[in-house]
Amino acid sequence: MTGVALADEVWTSNQGDIVYVGDNNNDAIFAFTYYNGQDAAIILPGFTRQWDYRHTNLGVWISQVGNACDSEMVHASGVRGTSWGKVKIEWAKTTGPSDFVLTTGDCEAEPTVKLWAKAK
Repeated sequence: MTGVALADEVWTSNQGDIVYVGDNNNDAIFAFTYYNGQDAAIILPGFTRQWDYRHTNLGVWISQVGNACDSEMVHASGVRGTSWGKVKIEWAKTTGPSDFVLTTGDCEAEPTVKLWAKAK
């Protein structure tokens, strides 16, 4: 299949499923469980409709659980929280469905915690 990314793509990881739940303008929104057990969202700017030509994508994760950061992160989709950080997704293949490595960081810190996600 070539064309647009599907908003129902699902990946499995040792922390549970990661689900592409939808788009907001040009940003893709994923749901996942952060390494400390919090339900969280991943926002990938510019990722919508990227079935082909996947590469390394940078974005943020946001959770409404806890107060890990000094400030609140708010996305135009309404996703907001005071627990957030940077993310990097490195795709195994340039076309979907593809496995990926998700690397996360807390607040302003660079991403260092890795999680492998396998396409379902």
